[in-house]
Amino acid sequence: MKSRHILITPKIDSADVEAARREADSVAVQWRHGTPFDSLAKKHHDYRSGEETTLLTPFPRAQLPAQYAAAFADKKANDVVVFDIPGNANIPVKVAVAQIASVEEGGDLTLAEVKERFRSRLAEEGGVRRLLDGLRKQSYVSVRENAIDLSPLPDLPTR
Repeated sequence: MKSRHILITPKIDSADVEAARREADSVAVQWRHGTPFDSLAKKHHDYRSGEETTLLTPFPRAQLPAQYAAAFADKKANDVVVFDIPGNANIPVKVAVAQIASVEEGGDLTLAEVKERFRSRLAEEGGVRRLLDGLRKQSYVSVRENAIDLSPLPDLPTR
């Protein structure tokens, strides 16, 4: 099958951008007043984009995309922020509403934090070791050298 395609970028005018910002501001107000995230996401999220709506993997602030870093600067846990995600020619193609789930300050670890990380890691490794040991005990392998006749096969007639 052969095909061709033409990509058409829709024109977004200032009225469309303002409507998206108003909707985002409305979502942020509802979220701040206790409306469940799932309800808001179901009604307002752009599922066609394929972007996640769940709790995302934590990122160090220095590794966040520029738009997120600027929006999250000086914010604390549970703050809800609204910001534009620019497209081509700095025309916002999306307006994001995000909540900061948690913030951990960087810097040197304390001795107690290092000990806790080691304890946690050792406990995890011990759990994996116990699982593998249990699986090994449940598995039975018998190797019998004399069970198979290893003598050469006779020559078979050819056609």
